[in-house]
Formats: sequence, structure tokens, C-alpha cells
Amino acid sequence: MSYIHPAMSILSDDQKALLYEKALWILKNVGVKIECPEVFGLFAKKIGIKCEGEVVKIPGELVKTCLDQVARNVDIYNRRGEKAFSLGPDTNDETRFSIGSPQLNYQDPLTREIEQWERRHTGLIAGLANTLDTFDAIATPGTIHDYGPKEADYYSTLEMLANTEKPILILVSNDSEFPGILKFINALFPQLTEKPFVVPYLNIITPLVLNKGTTDKMRKAFEYGLPVIFNNYIMAGATAPVLPAGYMALILAELLSGIVCSQLIKEGSGIICGSLPTAFNMSSMTAAYSSVSTLISHSVAEMMAYFGVPHSGTSGNSIGWEGDLLQAGIIWINNLGSLMGKVGLCPFSGPVFQATTLSPTAILLADEIICEARKYARGVKLEDDFLLDEIKEVGPGGSYFGTRTTFERFKEFQPDSKIWPDMTLAKWQEYGMPTANQILREKTNQMLGQLAKPFDCKKILEKGESYIKSFG
Repeated sequence: MSYIHPAMSILSDDQKALLYEKALWILKNVGVKIECPEVFGLFAKKIGIKCEGEVVKIPGELVKTCLDQVARNVDIYNRRGEKAFSLGPDTNDETRFSIGSPQLNYQDPLTREIEQWERRHTGLIAGLANTLDTFDAIATPGTIHDYGPKEADYYSTLEMLANTEKPILILVSNDSEFPGILKFINALFPQLTEKPFVVPYLNIITPLVLNKGTTDKMRKAFEYGLPVIFNNYIMAGATAPVLPAGYMALILAELLSGIVCSQLIKEGSGIICGSLPTAFNMSSMTAAYSSVSTLISHSVAEMMAYFGVPHSGTSGNSIGWEGDLLQAGIIWINNLGSLMGKVGLCPFSGPVFQATTLSPTAILLADEIICEARKYARGVKLEDDFLLDEIKEVGPGGSYFGTRTTFERFKEFQPDSKIWPDMTLAKWQEYGMPTANQILREKTNQMLGQLAKPFDCKKILEKGESYIKSFG
């Protein structure tokens, strides 16, 4: 049985080798600033490392050694202890998607009004992630404002743990609370270290700064046996060179520095690397994903496969005003390309307004697009039976309406939207000529009222609240 299977390849072998060479040049000749004294000491002890103040110059030999040591594949579990998916060049899993990234605001799907993010919004979005089969994980979706800075990260984490069983990509805003958050999760779910369902998300500070908060979190995560996501958020012409070649070389140098750091801390540890490359607008002083930055993101995925490292990229969201035409275009470009290429994980579906606000309608729009993109990327099989007898029987000018195969298989070719009904012109006029966005907002609101929460949601909330109050 053969398949028509669409695939995308961007970089040639020579281009991959060239980008690697330039990234190594940056590490050797420019170096990386290490702000944590303990981690700086790990670098300084290695033979061949040149230190100038807090800056270390990393030789290519050390990079290559660490690439040989790093975990090629990472297994991610759900909180029931079942394997959810794997990331890495040796896995056969398709691209995975997650909701979230810590937003300041929440957009009501019906009124479109912007609300300051609160604890209840985190529970709502976690429940939505649990309900939508398309999404494989949830990232911390918002920075809650109805609790103080010490409690906020705990309650945010608790709402995710209680309202979904799926893996959690955790972003802790208060660096000093990170060890306590992992201790809190482990108290609620002692299997955390054996079957990790929480993956801390870390960022290098572009350009070329491994800040203390990032390396401290990396060290603590590895103590618990957790893999980490290590990404750079990088803006062309602002935090990185404006031309694609220099832009990509800097991205790779930063990611390689994270890989080296991870292996100096704990050999064989799991690190999932990728980039959130954006275009910086000099007029509005904002950053947004573009067609070119998406191409670079997919190219970085190919480089991670070249290095033999698990990959995490971007959903490409953030430029819309809700789930709208602005969102749709970039989501299609990013997600279809991701599924056809080497992208391992696409986190952060849902942000709008330059990643300041999370929109449930944008999540539902992404859900619809991912479903259709997966159908395309999975391809179709060429049946052993080409139905030549049927073609001969129908003959020139005939009709296939009444054939047995048409009756049995016709639904396979039909579009199947979970959001928009199949309306004729007459039906559309009868229903008051609704816009697609109206129907999307109504469907989103309906979905939020019918969330499938885990059976033990209430129990976990009670246990977690008791834990938090015990040190309050």
C-alpha cells in the first residue's frame, strides 16, 4: 500500500553545514554571557573555554561533545502516567500543538471585550485544552492579577493541574518561586519525576545572555528529572541582525549554548530546542510573526533534526484581533508547514494583539485549521483497487452517483468543519446573513460552557489550595 504523502524540505545539506559553521564561529569568537556564578564555573572548568569577565568563548569541540551527549528523544506523559507523545528525530509522531503562553489579558468570545487575566481564566483555558482533542498540551495561559506575586504562580499552576490531564508547559513568572512550584507539583503528583508531565519553558536573553533565572530553572528541573524547553524569542533588526543569514546564525548559536549548558549541568539530560523568530516593526515598535520569520522557524526545526535534538517552535500566533482573517493566514502558513516539515512541538496557540491577550476564538480557529492541515499532511493512500472495473462499467459520459464505492466512501472527500455549518445561499439569508466570525464567537462561547473537566478536578483543587494556604 503506497501513500501520497506531502513533505517539505527547506535547507540543503551544504546550507545546514554552513549555518552550523557560522553558529560555531559566534560561540568561539563572540561568546555567551553567563550570569550565574555556579554555571559560569561549570563552563570555566572545561578545557579550552576562554573567559572574559562573565563571557565564555565556547570551542566547537565542546559543542560537538555535548551534541553527542544530549538526549535525542524525550517522552512526555499526561498526569495519569500514560505516555502522551515523544519529541525527537527518532520518533514517528507528527507535530504536536499546545494552547497558551502567559498573557496579560483575556478576550471575551461574545462581547470581544478585553479583561485583565484572573485565576478563573486559567481554569477556563485549561478546561478548553482538556476538551479539544487537537491540542496535545497546555502552556501557562496567563499571568493572573487577582492574587499577590507570591501566590499567583501557585494558583495558576493549580488551575492547570486540576482542569486538564494533558501535559503542561510551565512558565513561572517569579524566578524565586520556581523551586517551590516544582515541589508543589511533586506533592500533588509524586510520579512527576518518573513520568514527567510538566515541562518547564525557558528562554535565553537575546543576544547571547544565559541569565541566572534561566540557568537556575534548568538546574532545578534536571534535579527532578524533567526535560526543559529552551527557546529564544528573537526580533530581526532589534535583538538580532536584520538579514536572514546572520539572524539564523545567531539563533543557532544561542540554542547550541543552551545545549552545552544543559549537558554541563547534567549529562544526558533532555532539552527541547527551538525559536520564536519575529519581525520587528520600527514604526509601531512591536514584533510579529511573518511569512519570512515562519520560514526561518521551520528552518530551525530542520537544524535541530540535523543536530539530533528534539524541537519546539512556535504556533505563529499573535497578530490577530481575535480569531480572524489576520490570524487565519499566519496559522495556515505555520501549521501546515510545521506538519509537512521537521517541527516537533508548536506551542502557544491563542495569543492576539502582539501576544498581550489570549482569545478563545483564536484557539478554536487554530483547532479547526490544525485538523484540516493534519488531514492534508497525512496524505492519502493509493488503493490496491483502482476501481478499473467500476470505471469501465460507468463508461464515458456516465455517472458514479449509484456505484457501491461511492455510497460506502463518499464522506471521505467531504469537508468536515466543527465550527461552520454547510449553508446554501438561501439558508444563509434565512439565518440573517451571519458572518463567519459571528458563528465562530458563538461556537466558542458554547464550547466554554460545555468543558470536559477531569473527574478529579475538585479533589485536586481542594488539595492544592490547602497546600498553598499552609505556607501563606
